[in-house]
Formats: sequence, structure tokens, C-alpha cells
Amino acid sequence: MERRRSVDISDKDLEKAISTIEELNEMIDHLEQQRVEQEENGDYLEADISYHRILQLRKTVAEKQRSALKSRQNTEMIEVETNYSKEYSDLVQAWQNAFSDYKQACKETEASLIAKQETEFEEEKKRLENTVPMIPKHSPEYLNLSKILQTLVRNKNYQEAHRIRNQLNNLDCGKSDEWQEERSRKIELKLDCIRRRHEKELENAKQKVRLGFEELKKKQAAEFAELTKRYQNLKKSLTNQQKLQANKLNDTTKRRGTMDVQNLARMLSKSNLTSRIISREGSKLI
Repeated sequence: MERRRSVDISDKDLEKAISTIEELNEMIDHLEQQRVEQEENGDYLEADISYHRILQLRKTVAEKQRSALKSRQNTEMIEVETNYSKEYSDLVQAWQNAFSDYKQACKETEASLIAKQETEFEEEKKRLENTVPMIPKHSPEYLNLSKILQTLVRNKNYQEAHRIRNQLNNLDCGKSDEWQEERSRKIELKLDCIRRRHEKELENAKQKVRLGFEELKKKQAAEFAELTKRYQNLKKSLTNQQKLQANKLNDTTKRRGTMDVQNLARMLSKSNLTSRIISREGSKLI
């Protein structure tokens, strides 16, 4: 009994000093060799001590393996989630930059179009002012009276020429006022056509901007959906893989436990057989 207690204490102290699974497995291998030798030599009490220490150490190994697996799996999952968060943040920033650049480009394009339209408007206004006549085209009556006036002057009929000239002046004055109004109206109509054309051009440009903005939003939504789907698939795949790893570890532990039970039964069988032989031989001696 003293020997068993001293062995247990020594083994427990050693187990505390051992921190790695590899070292524990080495200790198990050593104890297993020792147990086999003890079993073959018929030292069943010693074999029993070694056997139970092996069971305890294997339980410790299993616990350490489960803990290590869980820790590694948690690290893997955290890494996946961290990478997803970083990719998500990077994508958010990239799209913020994309929308900002697009808005700036649209503002510059609109400003350039407005400046071009203003220049075109001023040039057309100047052209109209220079090309639309200031003096109206004379009517047939005015032209006829002008010919009469020239004839009267040549014939020295100045009194009649004076009267005709007054008629011409009256006609010219009335027509001049009417023409100035007509001229201004014609110029304004042409300029108004330019204004409407410019307004349509600007509206078309704004509509193009809106369509471009909607396309960017669709592309943005598609990229975020693709990222989320990829993350979900990766997380699902990793979860399934980790379940398989955990099941494999549990199966290995169970198989090892079954083997231990078989070894124990075999050792007990040998122990009982030896006891019966000793008992029988003792009876013969008596």
C-alpha cells in the first residue's frame, strides 16, 4: 500500500509538471510498457496501478485535446469574422470614395456644360444683334413715293417734293417703331429657343447622373451581397469542418476507452486464472 501511494503521488506530481499533450503521451507509452511487463510477470496489483494511471492520463490528454481543439476552432472563427469585418469596412470605405468621386465628377461636368451653354448663348445673342437689320425693309408704297420724290426734285417741283418727303417721313417713323418691336421679338424668340434647348440638355445630363447613381447603388448592393454570401458559406463550411474534427476526436476517445475496457478484462481474466491455479496447487499440497 505504501508503494502504491508513493507511486500515485509521484505520478500526480509528474502530471502537474507536464504541460504538453506530447509529453503526456510519452508518459502513457512508458506506463503502457511498464503495465505489459507487470502483467506478463504476474504483478497484477502493480499492473492495476499503472493501468489506472494510464486511464487518468488519457482522460487528461482527451481534455487537453478537446480544449486545444476548441481554442483553435475559436481562433479560426474569430479570424474569419475579423477578416469579414475588415473586408466589410474596406468595402464601405471604397464605396464612399466611389460615390464621392462620382458626385465630384458630375458637378464638374454640370459646371462645364453650364459654362459652355452661357458662352453659346452670349455668342448667339451677339450674332443676332449684328445680323438682324436695324432698319426695316421698305414697303412698296414707300419705294413708290421715293421714286416720285426723286422725279419731283429733278423737275424742280420743290413744293410737291416737300409734301411727298413728309409722307415718307411719316411712313418711316411708324414703320421704324414697329420694326424695332418686331426685331426685338424675333431676337427674343431665337434666344428663347436656345434657352429651352439648354434646359433640355441640362435635364438630360441630370437624368444621366441619376441613372449612373442608381447603377452604382445596384453594383454596391451586389458586392455587399456577394461578400456576405461568401462569408456565410465560409462560416458554414468551417462550422461543418469543426464539427467533423470534434466528432473524430470523440470517436477516437471512445475507441481508446473500449480498448482499455478490453485490456482490463483480459488482465482480470489472467489474474483470476492465476488465483485459481495457486488455490488448486495449494489444495494438493494440503
